[in-house]
Amino acid sequence: MTTATLTSKGQLTLPKVMREELKLKAGDKIDFVKDGSGQYMLRPANHDARSLFGCLADLYDGKPVSVADMDRGIATAMRARHPSAPGAMPNANASASATPATKSVAKRAKRE
Repeated sequence: MTTATLTSKGQLTLPKVMREELKLKAGDKIDFVKDGSGQYMLRPANHDARSLFGCLADLYDGKPVSVADMDRGIATAMRARHPSAPGAMPNANASASATPATKSVAKRAKRE
């Protein structure tokens, strides 16, 4: 277990081991997040967005899809979820041009 001491000014110095594991450097921000049991977790608040690359790989095992495919999938799901919304004309080409990924998004939207 690693311990830090709070100064009279309310400052903490994180031990070097923690800074290295969290990849923190001077000036970085840290979020203190309270969990359901009342304990706090430290979380770096300003990591580069590129560090997120691949973090969702375990959630989707299909083929990569293009942004255009994603847009079509979102539009299809929105039409399924809100059929009477203004401008939500049924799109005859939506199912013909949909990829397996966009079809699964539309199916999930219908179930919800």
